Amino acid sequence: MNDVEREFLSILLNHPELINYTIVKHDFFENKTFGKIFEIISETKQFDPVSFLEKGFEDMDLLLMIHQSFMFSNAYMSVFKNDELKIINHHKTVLLDALNLKLSKREIDYESYKKEFDKIDDIKPISTKEHPNEKEIVNILTKKEKYIRLGKFERTEKVLRLLEDDLITVAGPPGFGKSAFLLNVFNECLADQSNYCQYYNLEINDEQVIKRLIAIDSKEKIIDLQKIKEKETIQKSVKKYSSSNYYIYNDSSMWERMQASIISHLKKDKKNIVFIDHLGLIGLENRNFNKTNYERVTYIMKQLRKLCRRYKVLVFIASQCDRSSLRNGKITLHSLKDSGEIENSSTHVILLYESDDKQTDFEFCTNVIIDIAKNRNNFTYKIPVNFIKNKQLFFEKKTNKKE
Repeated sequence: MNDVEREFLSILLNHPELINYTIVKHDFFENKTFGKIFEIISETKQFDPVSFLEKGFEDMDLLLMIHQSFMFSNAYMSVFKNDELKIINHHKTVLLDALNLKLSKREIDYESYKKEFDKIDDIKPISTKEHPNEKEIVNILTKKEKYIRLGKFERTEKVLRLLEDDLITVAGPPGFGKSAFLLNVFNECLADQSNYCQYYNLEINDEQVIKRLIAIDSKEKIIDLQKIKEKETIQKSVKKYSSSNYYIYNDSSMWERMQASIISHLKKDKKNIVFIDHLGLIGLENRNFNKTNYERVTYIMKQLRKLCRRYKVLVFIASQCDRSSLRNGKITLHSLKDSGEIENSSTHVILLYESDDKQTDFEFCTNVIIDIAKNRNNFTYKIPVNFIKNKQLFFEKKTNKKE
């Protein structure tokens, strides 16, 4: 950071008026001497060597060298803003590392962690632009969106067109494969090295989650996983899940703690994807929003949407359908249990239910419909898939139909 901080100060010493256009403070600097120079220029608003001496700064050779190293160029403003951003981001990283250490040592509670994290996240440069220019507008209109890849779910990926801040609710009858579907998607996302995946399981223990993931990845039956020495497919999956970028959480069902955990595990250099199984099991420490199931679910869904947008997190969350829909056999958007906010906050809603054609050519295999009933980024669509329960495996049916 020394070179960046030096260049930033060089511009400031030659253009002290820019001090009014930055949020950088002296304690942002890794180099304490540079921090002192910045502190003095912030107070004096001008480059005057005498004022530096009066304020106790002694290394005048360094000060003059930094001042004279300024390259007179019309691009100094863009260099200044670029250096400012690097200094800010470095400072935020230092603060976040210290904050995460406090959380791991239980020195702060989860609500305090969230508040401090938001304060750090709000440290951002002051924008000097009122609106995008023509070139930037053209780039917005012509750039190719980078959708999240879903591996073997090619048709589902094509229809969903998932972006980094989407919130996807996966709903269906109890015991009908919602967890297995999420784990299948998790496994596909994990194959992309640019992703960092978090899985929040509130229903089964971590050992069961790992067994299911190994079965899905190896395409072996869960009861056969003990044959690891005989099966290369299982050995390969074990290596994958012992070295991949992911985090499995099975600690608490309280939203406040879960939220702090999600935020603390975000990776800046990755696309962050979070899986939560499931909505009905999440509790609240905040009693103001925990009087009824409706209030609880509404509050959690709103918080999830804020989380997605603020931190650029893609979230999959499982939810159940209401009993009336299960009785009449018709599952629609209105079947979402406990709150209309599930539909409102979700950018996508996927309904899983059994196909009218239940029979398949394979034993232990069920015909299922992936019903994309709400889609912010594209049209709604129904995709037929097979579910092999003893392998926890979902796969799309092959089709000759052009989409």
